[in-house]
Amino acid sequence: MEKNYPRCPAENFRLHISKTKKNSLWIIIHMHCMRAVI
Repeated sequence: MEKNYPRCPAENFRLHISKTKKNSLWIIIHMHCMRAVI
């Protein structure tokens, strides 16, 4: 149970991203493009 629900919020957030890899990848690409434009 502890392994599935790590104490560190960062790890929990990481697990959430792993569940939505497509969304996270799209967001990362979008952010990178925005930085490139700026």
